[in-house]
Amino acid sequence: MPINTENELRLPDGRRLGYASYGPDDGWPVLFFHGIPGSRHSSHSAGVVGESHGARVIAFDRPGYGLSDPLPGREIHDWPQDVVDALDVLSIERFSVFGYSGGGPFGLATAAAMPERVASMATVSRMGPLDTPEAEARLTREQRFRRFVTARLSPIVRFQTWQVTRSIRRDVGSFLMERAETVPMEDRMQ
Repeated sequence: MPINTENELRLPDGRRLGYASYGPDDGWPVLFFHGIPGSRHSSHSAGVVGESHGARVIAFDRPGYGLSDPLPGREIHDWPQDVVDALDVLSIERFSVFGYSGGGPFGLATAAAMPERVASMATVSRMGPLDTPEAEARLTREQRFRRFVTARLSPIVRFQTWQVTRSIRRDVGSFLMERAETVPMEDRMQ
């Protein structure tokens, strides 16, 4: 299986965009948008499955992740232009989108921005609406607090993001184990 996880290309504004590519160059292009945190390396399983069906799975590092240069002040609606520019370099006209977890909103933004180029799209494990009584009842105390902070106190959100980033850099294994303990029991049993 052709796999290359260390690709880079230059966007018109000079920034680097890193990406992984799985499967044959002539396979149907499926863009994999990683979660938060994440990178192009999160796409390995999707790449293996896609390649077995003749697809070419391409996973871009969003700005500031992996091999991609940061884009200060970026917002979700900025992402589709990076996708357009990258696909033009790769000579890809039509494609499918797979947004995983925190990559779901980026996939949706891409599909909305260029419906003529996106043949299909899917999101998996994407955050759903939290403003229903059912969703509220399932949130832990910590999750409720984070929701409050996210909605009302952006300086605190930036601080929490810094704390999470620091935890990941110090010991990613401990960070993941700690996060696993916060998911519902049903998910832990899977």
